[in-house]
Amino acid sequence: MSAHTYETAPISRVTVNGVTHAYRLFGKWSKELPPLLMINHFRSNMDHWDPLMINPLATSRQILQIDPPGTGHTKSGTVLTTFQDMADMYANVARTIGINQVDLIGFSIGSMQAQLLALNQPAGFVRRLILAGSRPSGTHPGLSNADGSMRKVLQSAEGSDAEACKHAFCHTFFPLTPEKQARAAASWDRMQAAHPNRPLYLHAEGTSNLVKAIGKFINPTEERGKSYERLGHLKIPVLVANGSKDELVPTENSYILFEKLPNARLELWPFSGHGFLDEYAESFAACVNQFLDEDLEGLKASL
Repeated sequence: MSAHTYETAPISRVTVNGVTHAYRLFGKWSKELPPLLMINHFRSNMDHWDPLMINPLATSRQILQIDPPGTGHTKSGTVLTTFQDMADMYANVARTIGINQVDLIGFSIGSMQAQLLALNQPAGFVRRLILAGSRPSGTHPGLSNADGSMRKVLQSAEGSDAEACKHAFCHTFFPLTPEKQARAAASWDRMQAAHPNRPLYLHAEGTSNLVKAIGKFINPTEERGKSYERLGHLKIPVLVANGSKDELVPTENSYILFEKLPNARLELWPFSGHGFLDEYAESFAACVNQFLDEDLEGLKASL
């Protein structure tokens, strides 16, 4: 089976519900382990993962990455306006290409979609779940919203301007110290080198749709769009991960997820922000591999 790396994996295409989706399926095939479906952050696409984190994962399992409608390499369709619809889309694409079970990692707004995917799909479709830089739905006590100025920087960067996108990434995902900003730039440059012609951040119209979807997750009206009230239903093992000083999706939200999930582990990376999984790419990959491979009993622990 495929042993491609992130850099060499070809783009495949499949049409689901009238949209021709671009996807990559690469890494080491395993009879015992399902592919790891990865859902990425606000305005990003499947070319916005750090290869220093992806390739250690691909040595142990297959990786599945999908560009949603109107995003990245998926040129057809329109960006969806609810996270539950996005979650359904990922599951439908996976099944169409013959994948009936996944391990699942969601980062940032991808983690919010991942919660709904795990909650709304039939039991067994998601085997294990990783929520990175995450929060549950709603406006419940203790939940914290993003720093408005940081969100504006990330939201307003011109999607066709490489330097503006790099600035937005560095200044919202990493603390504003010279050392941390140097690490941010190094991570961005690794992503760029992995796929030199990669699509940059989502255009303004698609970004507007994503903002609508975020608003509906923060103030959900449909049961399928709620996660906070249903987290106790998730019996599968869940790894909650974040930086200890995340301001974009504040770290205190990760504690709430951990407390409400019945079978969870909490991991925080020190003195890091929303981009902890890029800053500590190798450490995070090792943590994910261990979580997905080990026999998990009595997982409720903070390490």
